[in-house]
This record gives sequence, structure tokens and C-alpha cells, in this order.
Amino acid sequence: MLTNREITHETKWSEFVKAHLDDPIYLNLVGQLGSTPHEIFEDAISEERDLLNIHKASFKNLVKTNSIKFSSNIPFEQFDAELKKYPEYGELSDKARHLLHEYYLYKIK
Repeated sequence: MLTNREITHETKWSEFVKAHLDDPIYLNLVGQLGSTPHEIFEDAISEERDLLNIHKASFKNLVKTNSIKFSSNIPFEQFDAELKKYPEYGELSDKARHLLHEYYLYKIK
């Protein structure tokens, strides 16, 4: 689920459930022993927020220090290619880079 970014730090539980209400994977989790689908969702959101909090300050500093500005609809591929020239960005995981792209788009809207 997370590899195609269906869940981000901004995803709401109600939106997620609406999108997956008929999904066999979701339905198989309902009523099973162990973690509930909502608990698994909350864990994923918490992981996203923790990762963002780890990298947000240094990312904001990178953008500000280098006067980096992108359009409000820049695709990830272009965003990523432009920022990879900065070592502190290039060393980030793919998941962190996607998260920072989403954060950037969210903040400039």
C-alpha cells in the first residue's frame, strides 16, 4: 500500500475506508484477531509523520538557503531531479524524498 503512496501524512481514515471498503484485503482484516485495520492505518500515518518530522527542518533550511522555488504542481520526477544535486537531499531514502515532495506541494498551496 505505501509503495504507491496511497497513505500519506495527510490521509484521513474516513477517506481511506471509502476508497477500500470493497477491497478484499481490507475486508479480510475486519474481524480478525490482532491489530484492527484502523490501528494498522494509524501506525502507517504515525510512521509518515515521524519521517517528516525528522527531515522537515533540514529540508526547509535547504530550500531557504538555496532560494529553491518550484511551481505548485511540480511532478515528483522533476522535483527529485532538481534537488538531487544537493548532497543532503540525495542521501535521503526514496520514501523520504516522496514525503518531502508531498509536503512541499501541501505547503505552497
